[in-house]
Amino acid sequence: MCESGVRRRASGVGLSASGLRLQPPVLANLLLLLGLLFPLLSCSNKPDPATLVMLIESSPTNLDPRVGIDAQSERIDALIFDDLLSRGNDLNVAPGLAERWDVPDPLTYIFHLHKGVKFQDGRPLTSRDVKWTFDALLIAFIGGVGTTIGPLLGAIFYIVVREELAVSFTQFHQVIFGVVFILIVLLLPGGLIDVWHRVIPRRRPTRAAGPE
Repeated sequence: MCESGVRRRASGVGLSASGLRLQPPVLANLLLLLGLLFPLLSCSNKPDPATLVMLIESSPTNLDPRVGIDAQSERIDALIFDDLLSRGNDLNVAPGLAERWDVPDPLTYIFHLHKGVKFQDGRPLTSRDVKWTFDALLIAFIGGVGTTIGPLLGAIFYIVVREELAVSFTQFHQVIFGVVFILIVLLLPGGLIDVWHRVIPRRRPTRAAGPE
């Protein structure tokens, strides 16, 4: 025992009259232990078994497959919705909601839906639902994918032009409308909303003239 105080050393921990002093190796071990325990403390609550948790690089743009065409949206949509046709392991077209299909001529495809398929609310799947999906996709592409006003313009164009073609060209209206649709997709990749913005430019706010 010395006059300056009492000091005991054991396992790298110094105890002196001035207080407790930790050696660098002990301090490093304590920090490492806290780092290992922190994830366990943060994950103490168990996730709900009825909840699906996914790790993605970024948030999806939209969970509506007609609008959300980015990679993250398509990844989640594939888990929510069923396709009419799918792709097998060899990337060839495989049955989906349609168990089989016939092609009586190059312009006609007949899909035979699986029986007993229902929506989440219990309503059975019908051919009207499949047709509505195709109509909605056409309207979105015509108006402008990923926009708000685009589907509205696409719906007006779709109804007016298709009805007019059905009256004027009874036998070939579907073929003519298909050609018009392809031309719109090729020549107007932004849809009718792109033409709308070109014809009616957005108004820019004018700066109020101040005193000179």
